[in-house]
Amino acid sequence: MKDDIQYFLEIAKKNLSKYCFMVWDYFYTPNIFQVEVIGSTLRCTYGQHNLIHGKINPDIFSKIDDRGEVVISADLEWIPSIVEYFTDLKLLDPSGKGKTFNSFLCMELSKKDFQDEEEYLSRKLNQDDQKLVSMNRKIHINSGLGGVGIIENGSLVACAFAPHIVMNESFSFAIVRDVWTRLSHRGKGLGHDTSSKICKIAFEEGVEKIFLWVEENNKVAVHIYEKIGFKTSTKAYSVKGKKKKLDADK
Repeated sequence: MKDDIQYFLEIAKKNLSKYCFMVWDYFYTPNIFQVEVIGSTLRCTYGQHNLIHGKINPDIFSKIDDRGEVVISADLEWIPSIVEYFTDLKLLDPSGKGKTFNSFLCMELSKKDFQDEEEYLSRKLNQDDQKLVSMNRKIHINSGLGGVGIIENGSLVACAFAPHIVMNESFSFAIVRDVWTRLSHRGKGLGHDTSSKICKIAFEEGVEKIFLWVEENNKVAVHIYEKIGFKTSTKAYSVKGKKKKLDADK
């Protein structure tokens, strides 16, 4: 297991924009995080999420539970094998409408590329703001670097979070997620404001890189992130489904 973890960390360092979530899981939820290596094929998993890397080898699916839905993320060449071994496939992100798989752009931002703003409408969300957000966002507020938001008339109209941060001698990064603007307030630059503000906070905390995943079809979000300075380093193809049962188990 120790060698498998070392292999995972080596792969992650070379592909950190794709593996950032799993690296955070490794450090902060070690009792749940798992790694399996077969030959040169890697599967790392946290809960229902499975990220696969390496030479196509369907044997890597052998330990995936067939009693419920799982999420599989992999490179493009893995899609035929995933279709063969999994059923009831669903998108994770509805903005990928029309596709069987989500294609997520794995984007990264360095401080030198960050396009900071002189003024921001958004501010750091605090404990008193928790009454304005969903349960998941309450968790985000209390995790990592928390979040930022824009509040109008006592209501949250836009937000962005960085609940995952890793800063040690091997890694230095934060992950931006759950960027949202109320439908009635879109087209006003609020998504850019909150996304840029949370990145500013992350760099002020001393991280070297900021990562995020965004559905390739979500052109508005992609444009916002590119305007801030994010660059796409790779893609991850993801889908939710159920592992097909072997004939012997039917």
